[in-house]
Amino acid sequence: MTSDRRRAAPPSRTQPICFGPFVLVAESRSLTRDGVPVKLGGRAFEMLLTLAQASGALVPTEALMARLWPDAVVEPGSLRVHMAGLRKTLGRQDDGSPWIENQPGKGYRLLGMAPSSSSPAPSWESGRAEPAPQSSADDYLPIRITSSIGREPVIQALVDGFPQRRLVTIVGPGGIGKTTVGLEAARRLAGSGLDGVRFVDLTALSDPQLLPSTLAQALGVRVSAHDPTASLMAYLAPTRMLMVLDGCECVVEAAALLAERLLTAAPGLLLLATSREPLRIRGEWVVRLPPLDLPDTPTPDLASAPRYSALALFMERSAAAGGPPLAQDDMPALVQLCRKLDGNPLALEIAAARTSTFGVRGLLGLLDERLSLLSQGRRTSPQRHHTLQATLDWSYRTLSDSERAILRRLSVFRSRFTFEAAATVSAFAPVRADEVFDGLEGLIAKSLLVTDSIGGAVGLRLLDTTRAYAADKLAESGESHAVALRHVAACQQLFDAFARDSGGLASIQWNVVHGALIEDIRAALLWAFNDPATTEAGVRLAAATGVIWVQLSRSAECVPYLQQALQHVAGLPDARALEMALYLTLGQCQTTAAGPTPETLDAYRRAGAAARAEGNTRFQLLSLYGEFGWHHILGRYADTLSVAQAFDEVVESASYAQCDLLRQRLRGIALFQVGRQHESLAIARALAESPPEGIHFFLDSQLQIEHQTASLTHLARSLWITGHTAQAQEVARRAVEVSLAFGHAISTVQALTMAACPIALYAEDWATARANIAQLSSFAQRHSFHFWNDWAKLFELALHWCESVKDPTSAPEWLALCEQTGSRADVLATLCPSLATEAVLATVETGPETWCTAELLRVKADKLLQRAHEASGPAARSAACPAAALALDTDPVREADRLLSKALEMATRQGARAWERRITGSIAQLRRWQDSETHAR
Repeated sequence: MTSDRRRAAPPSRTQPICFGPFVLVAESRSLTRDGVPVKLGGRAFEMLLTLAQASGALVPTEALMARLWPDAVVEPGSLRVHMAGLRKTLGRQDDGSPWIENQPGKGYRLLGMAPSSSSPAPSWESGRAEPAPQSSADDYLPIRITSSIGREPVIQALVDGFPQRRLVTIVGPGGIGKTTVGLEAARRLAGSGLDGVRFVDLTALSDPQLLPSTLAQALGVRVSAHDPTASLMAYLAPTRMLMVLDGCECVVEAAALLAERLLTAAPGLLLLATSREPLRIRGEWVVRLPPLDLPDTPTPDLASAPRYSALALFMERSAAAGGPPLAQDDMPALVQLCRKLDGNPLALEIAAARTSTFGVRGLLGLLDERLSLLSQGRRTSPQRHHTLQATLDWSYRTLSDSERAILRRLSVFRSRFTFEAAATVSAFAPVRADEVFDGLEGLIAKSLLVTDSIGGAVGLRLLDTTRAYAADKLAESGESHAVALRHVAACQQLFDAFARDSGGLASIQWNVVHGALIEDIRAALLWAFNDPATTEAGVRLAAATGVIWVQLSRSAECVPYLQQALQHVAGLPDARALEMALYLTLGQCQTTAAGPTPETLDAYRRAGAAARAEGNTRFQLLSLYGEFGWHHILGRYADTLSVAQAFDEVVESASYAQCDLLRQRLRGIALFQVGRQHESLAIARALAESPPEGIHFFLDSQLQIEHQTASLTHLARSLWITGHTAQAQEVARRAVEVSLAFGHAISTVQALTMAACPIALYAEDWATARANIAQLSSFAQRHSFHFWNDWAKLFELALHWCESVKDPTSAPEWLALCEQTGSRADVLATLCPSLATEAVLATVETGPETWCTAELLRVKADKLLQRAHEASGPAARSAACPAAALALDTDPVREADRLLSKALEMATRQGARAWERRITGSIAQLRRWQDSETHAR
């Protein structure tokens, strides 16, 4: 229920839409709550707008899906996933009820609005579809509040030059407007049939070796820690994408080498670079950005002044800053002022922002002084650099004490930051906390600080030129240590914003909005661990923010920081709690970087022990989740059931209602692995019908798989092994589709590896198997999922064996794959019985009963029969010998008969109809062979 005071009049399509404390504006695609901007992604905004335009009426599920995915067929679960993120963003009403009501099987309704018959008919009723775009340039490009006056010819030339010119570098001095021009050109090119547009800010990058991972971060893909460039090449090879590399002068040699390699590997890739110097590689087109133009006459007519871009920019920014209207008498001073500033847009904006205080003539006099002083300084740098330096010097001197302090302190940030983070860094003497917001507002008005918006998230940033200038001032101030310490705390605040969005944003969009945070966290950790007096701050930051390294595919880079933090954690007041977080992240990073090593299990168990000692159930569950995956990979299925039971007990003791679906899923998977198929199938069916809200990224584990994908994957496997082959294939296909709609790459490879690929092979659907394996291989290589790429190779071997010679010795490059261990060895043996190794079959009767024990008993029996058949006559002796012959002291035929009888009893008891059918066929073959032998005698 919602209170009467929260009811609003039905909206029109051109007016703001109000519900409760929210105001939704369709034209600007913005949402505010009590006047504060609320971040929403593209699809989330379209969902909310559609619901709001219905004025409280129920919007059918089909209508929402048609609005969000007009040209694609997706599962309803995809809508539920996005709706869960939107609900999370909106929060709850005063009485605890959600803002969006769901009527299962029917649709959704936005509460807090009064339905009205006078409101326009929703698009699904009038028959006019209003499709939402899949994505826009604004989702991935920063929106700068900076004018592009005078740059239209250059921008249009850039747009017209692509795609014939695959690498264009915009060259010019600092402040000349390279980024502004590049962004506007990219925004226009975004709708020209490209797969996407990405912006990569290199201005804060100091280590050239980090360039490939920085590009990968902007793309939202994982890269190999050993060869990240190869991973990027594999990802970009099939795409048609435009990438903007901004600020290449910081790492110009590395940028040139990487650009050349990427352009060679990816024929559809377009690069637009900005730099103070060309890259100087093959195929580069250099566009030198000139100063804004000025009139030849010193006293132009006031009416004609806007025809000259330098004057037009100055006049626009002066008016925006509240400066007085310019008169004809001001024209000589204005022209002279713009000429002294060399038509540099940044210098013009900085100066124009002060006309309300000094006027044009006063500004000219002040700048004359600064420029004359500077002209006696460094003679080796270009004059325009002198001009900008002088403008910054002058502007800095005219700031208030608090504004100067805030500006120099903000230079500690390497990337975008929030108002809250700026206050954390800036608010200490001489700056009071209540002065920070006014100071930030003043710096924005004076063009020394800019706001931007990426993916609907508003942030602040310093241009690289201004940041470098402010950093010099910070070093001179003696405040560097105090500001760096506060920067560590600000990184924690920025990370908290990451955590809030981790479940609501798709993977790529999350990387765009929050990915650059890694630059600040790295800088803060390096600083903190460099001084014994500040190591505690480093320990705490590493413990709090470790998960972001997993999300951004930087696991290998993070491990040294975690290990360093663990070396310094002893003796801290809350050492055990810190160890808990550090060991958990270490386990996650080692899993991603190196796989299921003994060190990985040790890290998870240490995290779990610390969590139990602390009474922290959340971290107990996370460590158990990690252990579960570790045992699963290594084929220790009985241990997965034990871990699942321990997980269940923790959930029960903590009353974790949110985690109920996850604990059921772990139990269902474990039951499948130990052969209790009837129980597993019942759980799988129930989970597949459950809503995904509150589960897809619960517990902040970035190794977590999206709930509906994982549930469908589990159901597909259970259906197949219990004999429902056609249903299993259909559910496996749905699992892949749902994961693709959700936009989570790990979920996609999980669905392909655990369900779609093996089930197609088991069903002997070679065409589908080939397509699934190709998709898995492509995803694994593009995202540098080496663990999953090995699975793709294993399935390729199985397909080759099934379709072709059925002899691994004919494919030498695959021989190593025949020596798999753990769960891979079990899958390979059930897909390709002739490739079952002696190690796999040696303990099939003495080891614990598993999901595939009955099938492995059959495989072992068939090998014995092959050997007996080989020894029975010349024709049989000429047959190919199995890959792994077994030495037995007993009669092979009697032993095979016993094994098959045992296998049939086990498969029947487990409910494994798929194995039962195979075993029945082998028994029939044995009986025919026995009958033929008896007849021959």
